[in-house]
Amino acid sequence: MANSYRQIHYVMRPGKNVERKLMAEVVSRISPLTVVSEMRYIGLGSVYFADFSTFHRRLGFREMHSIEDVSDPAIRKRFEFNRPYDTQLHFKHTGDALPSLDWDKPSFVWLDYDDVFGGWMLDDLNIITASACSPTVFAISVNVEPGENEGRFERFKQEVGVELLPDGVTKDASLGGSRMGDAVREAINSAISSVLSDRNGVLNGEDAIEYRQLFNFRYKDGARMLTVGGLLHAAGLSDRVGECNFEGLPFVSSGEEIFEITVPKLTVREALHLDAQLPSGKPLQAQGVPPSEIAAYSRLYRYLPSFVDVDL
Repeated sequence: MANSYRQIHYVMRPGKNVERKLMAEVVSRISPLTVVSEMRYIGLGSVYFADFSTFHRRLGFREMHSIEDVSDPAIRKRFEFNRPYDTQLHFKHTGDALPSLDWDKPSFVWLDYDDVFGGWMLDDLNIITASACSPTVFAISVNVEPGENEGRFERFKQEVGVELLPDGVTKDASLGGSRMGDAVREAINSAISSVLSDRNGVLNGEDAIEYRQLFNFRYKDGARMLTVGGLLHAAGLSDRVGECNFEGLPFVSSGEEIFEITVPKLTVREALHLDAQLPSGKPLQAQGVPPSEIAAYSRLYRYLPSFVDVDL
């Protein structure tokens, strides 16, 4: 995970850029449950720490932790040099770092992996589900490229285990194309349900922890990616969860519905022309621009990045 920054400039990934802003807006909605700025952020910042900068500026987080699986002292110094806002660094694998953290504070946790989905990611997720206090928002992002067809089903079954294998996933063809992302989401949600069942066995009714899915993002800056996750909260907070009005955000998904993050390819002039027509319930128009690009822009225009070339 930590070495992926050598191949990918995270700041320049448009889909990831939009995703960070969508997540920030979701987390901002939980103010009926806790003081958002007093939450703790836990992520995988890499050398760019793009998510840390975004969430500190938009949500006011002061306590932030970045987990970096780095052992080389020279590379560690680079991470330490680039860390923003007094971010605390944990030079461990996620499986070792997560159990060492205190989980008595409301948190936003984003396990933003670049790796192809593996069963060890479920182990990380189980730590969060078993330990996080109420309320905690979490997300897990994974590469869901289906890979080679032959042996795909057996590889997936080995990673998730028979008990978490989604219904209908019985052969290699069941995991082709976008169906790999669907299967991973189902396996993740099944793992969450299993851990919560064990955890709630020793808790009273109002203290029982419930899970509400909020994220089911798909995007492709290079590889096909899935982000899934949501809110862990005490059952006694259910009425106040309703006050968060997550349903008012068109990109929130509580089930199978996918929100595709598709960044349109428009010129500056075309974007400005569409901005002059927004927000509006009327059909948008821009000369020569395909309707699919216009539709994508109208869905995401508030969150789209603006990259410029500046000599500093």
